[in-house]
Amino acid sequence: MQPTRIAASGNKTTSTLIDVLLSNKPDLFKHSGIYHPSLSDHCLTYGILKDKMLSHRPKVITFRSYKNFDECLFKESLSMAPWHVGEIFDEIDDPAYYWSTLLRNVVDDQLPLKKMRVRDKDVPYMTTGWKQAIHAKRRATMKYKNHPAQENWENKKKCRNEATRQRRLAIKEHWRKKADDLKKNPRDFFKTFRPFLSTKGHKGEIEIHLRTDGDVVEKDQSRVADLFADYFAMIADGIGGDKSKLDSPEDFQDHPSVAAIANNIKTKQQYDIEPISNAHVERALKSLTKERQRGIMVFHQKS
Repeated sequence: MQPTRIAASGNKTTSTLIDVLLSNKPDLFKHSGIYHPSLSDHCLTYGILKDKMLSHRPKVITFRSYKNFDECLFKESLSMAPWHVGEIFDEIDDPAYYWSTLLRNVVDDQLPLKKMRVRDKDVPYMTTGWKQAIHAKRRATMKYKNHPAQENWENKKKCRNEATRQRRLAIKEHWRKKADDLKKNPRDFFKTFRPFLSTKGHKGEIEIHLRTDGDVVEKDQSRVADLFADYFAMIADGIGGDKSKLDSPEDFQDHPSVAAIANNIKTKQQYDIEPISNAHVERALKSLTKERQRGIMVFHQKS
């Protein structure tokens, strides 16, 4: 650890650890340290978090395919199965095992098992129309990959455009409903936007690359942090001095903002603003009522 406050008193210099950054999950931080902003005897404590992106891991499910299922053929297979063979066993467990195995074989023959990779969790704005459009786009892509004909290419583009259209409609409808719901329950704002702001599930890191005055791209994150700190520490250096002595309206006639307004104004109408005195302001303030009214807040006198 480095001291966060260094003070000198006479010939004695003290170093203390006053300003600290505490976290119960230090693994979320990529880097931490202190910075001397030269504005105070307290050092600036900072921590750089690891930026992650929410991702839904795919999973594999097993299902039975009804694509080529024939009910009549299935009933015929069940009627022709040798169920009577199970009666030759003496133990009750043996015929039960035989019949269950025989039934499973018939079902597997008519309704084969297949595996398919699916998302562990869909995005919150997924709709049935969008999912069907995605499947159609994938089928068209595989068909064009196996048979690269002009007709298949046109079908692929059509399905791709339809999937994009369905995605935009799904997102638009999702946020329209969420906006209506948030009007009734504003407390769900963070819960609504959390899936889009979460940083769990991705190990990648996003670094800040800063282009300096010498047209050099700085990639060192510690150096980038120092450049930002130096910039914001000295951003107000131009305030004060001779620039703060512009008191009268005539002092601002050559100001760039005044010149830009004069060049872009459409009407040249003149406005005369009459100066007021302190006595005028004092009379206006004393005329205000002390009771609370709608509109501008009136401050009560202190006894």
